[in-house]
Amino acid sequence: MSNRVPFLSGAVPIPNRLFDEILLTLPDAELRVLLVVLRQTLGFREGSDLGGWRYKQRDWITHSQLMKKTGRSSGAVSKAISALVDASLIIVEDSEGRPLDTPQMRRRHMGRLYFRPVEMWEITSPAHIGKSKTTTDTLYNIKRKKKQTVWITSPHRRGRGWQRAAHPER
Repeated sequence: MSNRVPFLSGAVPIPNRLFDEILLTLPDAELRVLLVVLRQTLGFREGSDLGGWRYKQRDWITHSQLMKKTGRSSGAVSKAISALVDASLIIVEDSEGRPLDTPQMRRRHMGRLYFRPVEMWEITSPAHIGKSKTTTDTLYNIKRKKKQTVWITSPHRRGRGWQRAAHPER
């Protein structure tokens, strides 16, 4: 019997960061909308040849689809989207890729709304999925790293989302 964990077909790779840092801070409707966006993007993988897996960068999701998938009312979904955009956890954009940062911009927009997770959700090593006996950022591993990538957000850079900053080991 092999120790290797098989790739789970039909599974969504939810980053540990959601459980470790963000889960306790999000209200129910916001968590549900975030999970739908992650499923509609990270949950759809294409290709398995030598090039590896590719994830959907963004997805067109209608307001009624979000209501149906989350089980929440129109107002609750709208407030959740606004809160997630303000917290720089998701980005809502038009078909050209221009961000629609405010509820007014989203309401006035006549075309499709595309949702995508911000860079902090990207899985940098899809090949890591399915390996057995691997660990995530445990306290032991963090102490051993020479450099650690930390995601920060600045209130002075509104609309720019999370920024990457490398900090040497302390």
